Amino acid sequence: MTKNLVVRMLFVMAFSFFCSKIATAQKGLAFSGGVQYSRIITYQVQPAGSQGLDDLDPAFGFAAGFDYRFGLHKNLDLKLGLRYSNRNSSSTDFKYRFYYLEYALSPIVRVYKDLWLNIGLQLDNLTESRIIQKKPDGSTSNQAGNLKGNSFSMFSGINFDISKRISIEIKYTLPFNKMDYTNLYAGLSFGLLNPKKSPAARFTALDDAIANADEVTDLVLQRKGLTVFPAEILEMPNLSYLYLNGNQLSALPDELGRLTKLKHLFAAEKLAYLPPQLGELKALEELDLSFNQLSELPDEIGELSKLKFLKVNDNNLTALPQTIMKLQNLVELDVSNNAGLLKLPQAINLLGNLETLIVDETTVFPIPFSPANPRLEIIYK
Repeated sequence: MTKNLVVRMLFVMAFSFFCSKIATAQKGLAFSGGVQYSRIITYQVQPAGSQGLDDLDPAFGFAAGFDYRFGLHKNLDLKLGLRYSNRNSSSTDFKYRFYYLEYALSPIVRVYKDLWLNIGLQLDNLTESRIIQKKPDGSTSNQAGNLKGNSFSMFSGINFDISKRISIEIKYTLPFNKMDYTNLYAGLSFGLLNPKKSPAARFTALDDAIANADEVTDLVLQRKGLTVFPAEILEMPNLSYLYLNGNQLSALPDELGRLTKLKHLFAAEKLAYLPPQLGELKALEELDLSFNQLSELPDEIGELSKLKFLKVNDNNLTALPQTIMKLQNLVELDVSNNAGLLKLPQAINLLGNLETLIVDETTVFPIPFSPANPRLEIIYK
């Protein structure tokens, strides 16, 4: 590949990154590779010593490169592509191999869930060619590098997103000028963008979140008048932050454990029941159940091994479960304003990382009270 081609590739990739900064929902960079089938009909640029190439045999080849895809709207993405490919004939008397650098610009439209319609423009830069023709006497002529040029084409196809990092693409190419050929490409794209650097997909409207279920990471539904937990939330596999404060929910669903990536759950006001499946939220780090009507906590709360912050203040609790001793990552615990909670369990002494404990002035501590963390700060309300 010449220095000029390398410069072109770097320019296209740099342009892709620049465009991504003005987009509303960045999708990221992906490596792409696949196979191609081509039917080359006519090449209008005649090589030296030849009368032109007409109705060539079908060609097969491979392609590899990069795509950069970013969002313009929840149902509209834009993709810039750069691939290096070849096309090889299978004939015995006349063989050819063409090498291309392909630049593609394509808006893609969501037609159903993870299925996208792909329509775009493509520039094929023929960088090198090798033509081997068998002569009547059995010898061969090798014409190498004597075809150069660009051809524009329009393509259409489909993209199917297997996951946020893997996509299948199939497209069919039709020519505009110079080289008349049809090309069928099928390939895979593997995302390279570090998920930890992806911006949070925060939604404050339930309908928008449902329409983009796979993309939702933060869902804020404060004071939306909810009386029943929306079942659609359970279909958001990447949900990490759920804020439900200020609604009229009386219970959380038994299927709550399906939210395996949930790290922050805020559900203040009106709750009277917590399902045992709460303990299945293995990624949970923060749980705010304050200002509810809870009379007990399920024993399964002890299964939240990553929990750091627990607020159960302003409820109707009369006791804390002994399983609380298993919350060894707990940093802050607020049990204030529970009129029936007169005495803390002995398990409080076993919380080795507990730094802040918020209680009422009338709270009775276990005897002996010897917290595992000597730096424990007790705050009275």
